[in-house]
Amino acid sequence: MKTILLGAISLIMLIGISQEHEIKTVTASYNGFEDGIYYFSNKDEEYTFEEISAEAQKIFDLKGDKYIGEKFKVSYKEKELIDDFEETYSIWVITKLVLIE
Repeated sequence: MKTILLGAISLIMLIGISQEHEIKTVTASYNGFEDGIYYFSNKDEEYTFEEISAEAQKIFDLKGDKYIGEKFKVSYKEKELIDDFEETYSIWVITKLVLIE
């Protein structure tokens, strides 16, 4: 019985870990950078990203106006953080950008 319980707990933990590191991709136009947030949108939805990987930032400087209106394939992951009140919240982090021409 203990083996089954430990196996179930391990599986639940692995599912939680894999979801946090799951890379998702969306195609969207870049709308700009304001107050530490990168804004993208497509015809269906608006996307806000609070962080960008160092690799993506080296290739595309999104803090200026150069790429506003350009369409990108945006790869991102969800990152969990803990606030000052010890509450967990999630942000989206850009992991990779590909300019679509």
